[in-house]
Amino acid sequence: EGSLQIFIFMWSPALRHFSMNAQSGGWFLDSHGEPAYGLIFGGYMAVGVLGGLVSPAVRKLVTSLVSTPVLRTAPGTGEVKPLAVEMMAAFCYIICAILLMTPSMLPENGPHSFTLALTAFLIYEFVASVYGPCEGMIRSIYIPSSARCSIMTLPRIIVNVAVASGVISTTFVSFNVAFTAIAGLMIISAALQMSLVSKGEWKCLWKSVMGEKIRPSKRVSIRSYNHFMSAVAETNRRLSSFRCLPSFSSFNEELEEAETEEKQKVQ
Repeated sequence: EGSLQIFIFMWSPALRHFSMNAQSGGWFLDSHGEPAYGLIFGGYMAVGVLGGLVSPAVRKLVTSLVSTPVLRTAPGTGEVKPLAVEMMAAFCYIICAILLMTPSMLPENGPHSFTLALTAFLIYEFVASVYGPCEGMIRSIYIPSSARCSIMTLPRIIVNVAVASGVISTTFVSFNVAFTAIAGLMIISAALQMSLVSKGEWKCLWKSVMGEKIRPSKRVSIRSYNHFMSAVAETNRRLSSFRCLPSFSSFNEELEEAETEEKQKVQ
């Protein structure tokens, strides 16, 4: 989130710098050779919407590839595999880090640097939009809803301070150094994201990679357990309403009535 906010302040100076040596008459350039900022911003919004639409399909694909019996409930989404969501988020961090490193690796006087940098920025916006739903799911998995707002307040303050510091520092450092620093922080974020994966999930992932079979008993999900318990409750209800089978209590009552009748006869 912080890298995206810093990117908002950094993409226009970077593209303006690369446009000085770009070929005239190219895409996303106006008649004066300057970046067409309105058209570029519209492209960011378009790929952002496309990334949000593709995100559920990507998550389903990652979930199908990850073999882990651990399931957790995410409000509004149902049962999800935390390993799949965490790996998807980590991959997005790594891809975004590579894309943000692109301006630092391009030659400043290259005729195609502007096109390559703009392509990297568009893909970055797409990947950031794919990651967006994962952030909400991770919050719903690890942070209780009753304390989510208070818990997220402090990190947001830290992010805002970091973003302000990063934007102010751009007046003293080049955009190449700024993009490299952001990419390094994205790599650290990917490592921290993968640290949330438990040892059991790593073992299941290793077994699936090595082709080993996971015991079916370990694959029982919370949903299957709930179906099983509801079936047991339904069976008990039907047995309790099945009047043809005498219960022990009714049998004892009949014995007591027979003994009372025998005593009355004797008397």
